[in-house]
Amino acid sequence: MFQMPAWVLSVLLGTICAAVFFLWQGRTWRELAAYWVAGVLGFLAGQAAGVLSGWRVLTIGQVDLLWGIGLALAALVLVRVARV
Repeated sequence: MFQMPAWVLSVLLGTICAAVFFLWQGRTWRELAAYWVAGVLGFLAGQAAGVLSGWRVLTIGQVDLLWGIGLALAALVLVRVARV
C-alpha cells in the first residue's frame, strides 16, 4: 500500500505529463481536462503495473517513474488518437 506522499507525487507527476503533452498537442480546454484525467490515471496504472511486475528500475521512494511515465504517455497518446 502506498503512503500519502507517494500518492501526491504520483498525481503531481501525472499532471506534469499531461501539461507537457497539452502544451505540445493541445488546443482546447476540453482536451486539457481529458489529458489531465488520462495522465493521472495512466500514471497510477503504471504504478500498479510496476508493483505487480516487481521490476523496479527508476524509482523515487515508492513511486516508479519508468512504469508511471510510460503508461501515462501511452494513455495520453490513446486519448489523442481517439480525438476526445
